[in-house]
Amino acid sequence: MTLKLEMDWLAPKCTACKKCDATHIAVPDNSSSPCSSASRQCEACMRVNKLTPEVEEAAEKLKQLIVALQNAKQDMNHHHCSVVKKLPPEILSIIFEFYVARALAPSLPEDIHKFEAPQSQVLPIPLVLSQVCHRWREVALSTPQIWTTFALSLDLCCRSPGLDLMRAWVSRTRNHALTVHLYSSLRNDYRSPSPHPSLLPVLQILAAASGQWRRFNIRVPISTLNYLGTHMQHHPLLETLAIRLISLHMDVASLTNQLWKAVTTLRVEGIDAEDCVMLVSSAPNLVTCIFEKIISTEDEGSWHVNQPVIEHKNIHHLAHDSEESCYIFYRLKLPNLKILASASRYDLQDMSTVFPVFVKNSGLEKLEVLKLPDSFTFAELQSVLSAIPTITRFTLGCFTTSSEAIVISLLQHLGRTAAIDSSHAFLPNLTSLEFEVYDPDFPWHRVWEGFEHKALDSGSENEHDTKYRPLSTFKVINTMDFSNMSDDDVDWERLMIPRHILEDLIDLMERGVEILFEDVAGVDLFTESMDHVNMDLELCPRYKACRVNKG
Repeated sequence: MTLKLEMDWLAPKCTACKKCDATHIAVPDNSSSPCSSASRQCEACMRVNKLTPEVEEAAEKLKQLIVALQNAKQDMNHHHCSVVKKLPPEILSIIFEFYVARALAPSLPEDIHKFEAPQSQVLPIPLVLSQVCHRWREVALSTPQIWTTFALSLDLCCRSPGLDLMRAWVSRTRNHALTVHLYSSLRNDYRSPSPHPSLLPVLQILAAASGQWRRFNIRVPISTLNYLGTHMQHHPLLETLAIRLISLHMDVASLTNQLWKAVTTLRVEGIDAEDCVMLVSSAPNLVTCIFEKIISTEDEGSWHVNQPVIEHKNIHHLAHDSEESCYIFYRLKLPNLKILASASRYDLQDMSTVFPVFVKNSGLEKLEVLKLPDSFTFAELQSVLSAIPTITRFTLGCFTTSSEAIVISLLQHLGRTAAIDSSHAFLPNLTSLEFEVYDPDFPWHRVWEGFEHKALDSGSENEHDTKYRPLSTFKVINTMDFSNMSDDDVDWERLMIPRHILEDLIDLMERGVEILFEDVAGVDLFTESMDHVNMDLELCPRYKACRVNKG
């Protein structure tokens, strides 16, 4: 499904340039000194003149034989596939579509620090299918669906053969919706205020096909994005727009405003808060918005607080992940937001000041899922959560030195307010509480404090008449990457849950609370903890029963 416009990838390669689809037989054309004989040619000249047409004739014959051999091999492949060759073209086309759709989608390279052009020798899947035999080639070329996703490296596709292939590839899609991945890895591309002239033909081909875009994933200099924006005709099918602009402090262009009417999913990376606001305001039908690695600018806090707020009523899902800036929350009003995830492994400066302004502006009467970093004191966090009673799932990212104190305070407050006895109850709809931690330590011995009503439940009628918060899932995810650590690098004694606490937690599980302890890969660290203290699962029927019931 990936079109890599690198001529090294096309097969078969010619013997001369190693790039095109032709068969070259190179005839030596070495320069020579003029013949000194004035009256007639010398013996050497006569020998060259005699051999030249013979070599040219033989070379032409050899090219014909090579082509015939290629065709014979394709016919051989076809005849050897006794089952496949009997399939009707319609069935073979469906198989091609299914195979291409199940293949891994192309993605942009993550590491561009060296700014080296990618050098891959993998042939794109549609080209592989078209090279097997004549029949497969006919079916592949007549199945436009398998050509609708491709990745373009601007570093390698500006040469003439690449342009011809790109035009042919787009034409094979026959106006079907496209998924385009466009990227550049060369440092010089990020230093220019405008795209290099050699790139303009490629960008013009892309812009001309903008009416077919459905998903557009781009990681290029701002100048390249602006050029596409000013030259594309229309994009009525575009649903997903992903913009990754790497912060190199050398990009001299500014992001220009475009109208993205059909876009429902926006993902941006490496731009500042003002450009984020501009993109949100230019996509009226936006539903999902993801901001990553938003960069900070000088004195932006004092500037954004005095700028107009942008209201967007269609956004239901907002994700914000930045280690530098949270000031975009000053500028947005999202009254219909249902899912909000803000994450950072660092203490975001001013988050405790900025985020409450966003909550007040937006109302958040429909918010159900919330994730926040621990950039608050507990009093500040309590104030924020009290203003959003609709939350059913809350996640706290714990990456600062004050994390443990905040976790304990939150558990204690949840325990004290478990009974829902007024319209101003604290998180009355909460069903799931999660913590993402990086430190091996976690206050497991304080988990019970968040579920005191479970311990005090005597089963009496009065107890059952009391309405409690429906909190039933407690989850801790340790985000340490254990796959890159040796056993000596991990303090297992601190990471694992002690035996006596495990017994208390299992008791809590028997009372209906689901308790999960995992790493980022989904490994069950709760079970690992039991193994660590020699609590055999077969000898622990209470834990097995809880797992079976939850399963």
